[in-house]
Amino acid sequence: MVSETELIWFGAQGQTEFSTVELVIMPALAAGRDGSRLGRGKGYFDRAVAGNRAARVVVVHDSELFESVPTEEFDQFASAVVTCGETIHCDGRLN
Repeated sequence: MVSETELIWFGAQGQTEFSTVELVIMPALAAGRDGSRLGRGKGYFDRAVAGNRAARVVVVHDSELFESVPTEEFDQFASAVVTCGETIHCDGRLN
């Protein structure tokens, strides 16, 4: 049984090991043009993707996009932020 703090990764062929994941779509309540993201405060995704080079995408509404949002030292930044109106490439992994 998976606890609420564990994440299960899925690829095109179903459940997979995270080491094989190439793209992660991360949840966010808000995001910054610099790739910063505001989650729900428990850090599940930040801990899960730390140390993995998979590209990270955050999808938010236009009204949830800011120049930046507050971050802490453990927060993981997005490679791209996507809204209905634009796509912002943040770290070069998806250019």
